[in-house]
Amino acid sequence: MDNVTAVSRSRWSLRAKLVASFLIIAAMIGLTSAFQLAGTRQINTVSRGLSRDDVQRLLLVNSINLSMLNLHHAMISEQTADSSKLLTIEDQKNLLQQARTSLQNQTAEYRSHITSADSAKETPAANAITDATDKVFASSNALIAVRSNHGNATAIAAAENTLAHDQAALEEALNETTTLESQQVAVKDSEVKQIVHRNTVTATGIAIATILVAVLVGAVLSRFLLKTLSQLTSGAALVAAGDFSYRLDVTSKDELGQLAGTFNQMTARLRSSYQRLAVQSERDETLLESLGEGL
Repeated sequence: MDNVTAVSRSRWSLRAKLVASFLIIAAMIGLTSAFQLAGTRQINTVSRGLSRDDVQRLLLVNSINLSMLNLHHAMISEQTADSSKLLTIEDQKNLLQQARTSLQNQTAEYRSHITSADSAKETPAANAITDATDKVFASSNALIAVRSNHGNATAIAAAENTLAHDQAALEEALNETTTLESQQVAVKDSEVKQIVHRNTVTATGIAIATILVAVLVGAVLSRFLLKTLSQLTSGAALVAAGDFSYRLDVTSKDELGQLAGTFNQMTARLRSSYQRLAVQSERDETLLESLGEGL
């Protein structure tokens, strides 16, 4: 009875199996790279929005605050910011007009950086700053008017107190806006950190999955190849020992299946050759025995 061993049940060629394995691994690596690229773009988008809008608004609020403090110092002390020059009434009017124009530009720029997502909070803050600065300009004009009319000390003190009160209200509005903008920056910074963490975790998971798939594919291929080669090696050893009944059950059309088929043909021919030799040897022995009896 023939000793039969199955080789494989696959109908794919060995080359197709190897190509499919490499394509699977390449697809996993490509997926990891694509996800990392998408995550980088997302982080860049959020970061650009953070620097373009939130940080810029915060800088503008600080700039407005500094400008109004310098104006208040000039109006109260009637001196320049570095106290190097006394300001005349005309100088004060010019300074006030310059401050009004500068503030209007800064406020307009602040509003231009308010995004639709942040408008619910930032727009009321911008309106509060505008209202408070209008009051500071009005009280500054009133103080200049009292001084230009040579008002008495009581009237000048009252105008200065009104200006100081309006300036304090403006500072309060600016401080509230600064706190709000700082919170917005912190929120966006937290969003960036969350995106980085999420992308890192996902990319790590995909990388680990890629490694596992590569290991699994390599293990399956190596097991398949080693099993088939082991069967061929065992068959060759049996044939070498004279057991020509060993054959491989070829169910695969790949290169290993072709090799198994060739192996079976070889053993079949060897068995046929040995059988013919055995028959011929038996005939020769019979012939020699007959000749010996005749003699």
